[in-house]
Amino acid sequence: MKKFMMIALSGLMVLALAACGQTGPSPDLVSDEPTASLAATPSAEPSASPTLEPTPSPAVSESIDETFSSYAPSDAGFDTLYAQADIVVLGTVMDEGKEWNQIRDLNDLTKESTELFEMDMSYKFQIDECLKGSYKKGDAIQYNLYYRSKGKNDKDYTMISTFIAPVKGNQYLIFVKRDPSFDNIYYSDVEPHCFELKSDKKIYLYINDKKLEGWGGKPMAEGIEYGSAKAEMGVNAAASAPSASAAATKKP
Repeated sequence: MKKFMMIALSGLMVLALAACGQTGPSPDLVSDEPTASLAATPSAEPSASPTLEPTPSPAVSESIDETFSSYAPSDAGFDTLYAQADIVVLGTVMDEGKEWNQIRDLNDLTKESTELFEMDMSYKFQIDECLKGSYKKGDAIQYNLYYRSKGKNDKDYTMISTFIAPVKGNQYLIFVKRDPSFDNIYYSDVEPHCFELKSDKKIYLYINDKKLEGWGGKPMAEGIEYGSAKAEMGVNAAASAPSASAAATKKP
């Protein structure tokens, strides 16, 4: 009987020890989901590259000149004049002009010859827009027009029939070449070289030579849109074609 009781007590102790050795929750209470960390982890950087800045539409881009694109080339020959000229500038005549002898003293180019006279009328020409060359708005050049001449044995001057004086305060588009001896002096070696810009934003041939009145096969008496002339030259026009100077005076 004692032996039976000892065996029974031993069995109970084994069961009790087995129960005490099991730690943690019951298997049916354990979740299969991973336990979230208490410390927040930073989110991953997006793998896609950032999109580029939107490309402006040509219709609204500041680099596209709507005025220029709206003009068709005049096809009057402005591209040829442009190629021949050293500079092409729109500007305003600032004075009444003064005489300048093309023939210089051989010993001092700053002085005029006292024997031969190839006289120009020289005008201060202020740049309003430079279409060809390195000038900026507000710069000034000396714009010379052949006026009259006198040889060593001549008594009187011979007037040049093609001379026509520009009007102080008026705007002109000129195609001119540089004097080889002076950086800032330009001559009318390209013909026709001068066009007047009027308040209607058209340019008109400004020259005293009937042989050139039909230049380009165009009715120059009707004028040509300034923007069309620039389009033919391949020059990007300003946002709006310059208007004639408010201070312009009318020719008599």
